[in-house]
Amino acid sequence: MLALNFFVWEFGRTSFWIIFAAALFTIFYLIGAAATTMSSSLSNPEYTWYLATKAAEATEVWRSYWWGKFRYRLVRLMRTMFGSGRGDRFVRIQALRASAEVPSPPVSPEDAPGLGDLIRAFRQRNLEIRFLHHEDRRDKRIGTETGELKAQVKAAETLEDGYLRWLMLIYFSFTDGERKLLRAHKEETVWGWIEAYPTRSWLVRFAIAAIVASLVYAILRVTIFVPP
Repeated sequence: MLALNFFVWEFGRTSFWIIFAAALFTIFYLIGAAATTMSSSLSNPEYTWYLATKAAEATEVWRSYWWGKFRYRLVRLMRTMFGSGRGDRFVRIQALRASAEVPSPPVSPEDAPGLGDLIRAFRQRNLEIRFLHHEDRRDKRIGTETGELKAQVKAAETLEDGYLRWLMLIYFSFTDGERKLLRAHKEETVWGWIEAYPTRSWLVRFAIAAIVASLVYAILRVTIFVPP
């Protein structure tokens, strides 16, 4: 009887940890699947264009809302399309060609902006819209920007080319000194963003340690007999 009770206890405990490990695996699998789905939607240039048209056609009450969604999606789209080394080199070559079409002198190959430079210029322009314009003029400025985007998309054969043309137009609208500051700015990493605040860094480290410890403990309880 004691042997049967011990067998039932061990069988129940082992089954619990197997289910626990399977549940953790399922959760991480679903998170990965959701991230993949979101990544595919973020790389859809048509949806980004849809947000741009909504920002252009929206009333003043909703224009800032649609503009914010468009900004986020455009940056993610550009990083998905041209975030690799080959993509960044492609962007620099296109920038060299575009610099010959703007009023400012053509840039040298060493000063040709990459994708990161274009994104920083785009974000700088948004900061100007946000902090240098009164609320009454802010929506009109957004309308002007979306109008310029429409013109670039109309002149291009693809949406991706239209987005790049528009970002380059924004970049070359800054002076030479301002462009040097944009190129000199270091890109902020996720880990740098975490370490900028001690409390945030401690919470992230604790969460990672707790997840890893739970997985290791579950695996050991399943594969190795641990007396109660």
